[in-house]
Amino acid sequence: MYFEGEIDTSFINLLPPREFQELGNFVLQDDWMFIIELFEGIHVIDNSDPANPETVAFIEVPSARQITADGNALFVNFFDDLVVLDISNIENLRILDVVESFYNTADFNYSPPDYEGFFECVDEKRGEVLGWEQAQLEDPQCWK
Repeated sequence: MYFEGEIDTSFINLLPPREFQELGNFVLQDDWMFIIELFEGIHVIDNSDPANPETVAFIEVPSARQITADGNALFVNFFDDLVVLDISNIENLRILDVVESFYNTADFNYSPPDYEGFFECVDEKRGEVLGWEQAQLEDPQCWK
C-alpha cells in the first residue's frame, strides 16, 4: 500500500477482537492494555481486572510497529506518519491528529530496492537487514 498526497485514514478502523500472531510492544494506560500486532494494528484489552484481562477490540492500522500513550491519546505509526488516537472512549475511536512524514522511512529496510513483486517479510527479531538476495520462496507474504 502506498499513499500519495493526503493521508487516507479510512484504513484505520475499530474491529472485533482477533487472535494474537506477531506481537510488538505494548502500553498500559489506566485500565487498558494496547498491544501491537506487527504491521496490522493494535489489540485493545480491558485490564480493569488484571487476573482476567479481556480482549475487547482490534484497531486496524496498516504498518503499525510502535505505540505509546499519554493520557487519553494513543500514538501509533501509520507508514511514515504519526497518528494520534483518542482512547477516552474505545467504542467511539477518533483520530485526533496526523503528523505527516513524521518518520524518515528512508532508514527502514522493509523491502528489496528497485523490486516489484513478492518477497520474504522482514523478521525484526533476526536483526537488521543488511542486504537482499534472490531465492525460491515457498509462501512469501509481502508484496511491493
